[in-house]
Amino acid sequence: MDRHGSELVVYVVGIFEVIGIVVVYGLKNVSNDLEFMLGGRIHMYWQVCWICLPILLVLIFIAYLITYVKDENWPPAAAGMSHNILNSFSL
Repeated sequence: MDRHGSELVVYVVGIFEVIGIVVVYGLKNVSNDLEFMLGGRIHMYWQVCWICLPILLVLIFIAYLITYVKDENWPPAAAGMSHNILNSFSL
């Protein structure tokens, strides 16, 4: 039952957070902000990582969905409660 409240939510929030930072705010703005905070230009390696990270997170999320196994050991009331908790986090 712990999986229902954590794994899916963490994947989705992580994907949206990285996409929001890189795509919406922009990689150039992120690089400029990091340069300002660190006092020097960041290496090209980190910029490539910021570009590849959303793609990798989506692939990990798809792999999670493909390999997801429903846990049948919980009573129906407990399973229903866990799904309600999951749905409340996705709002």
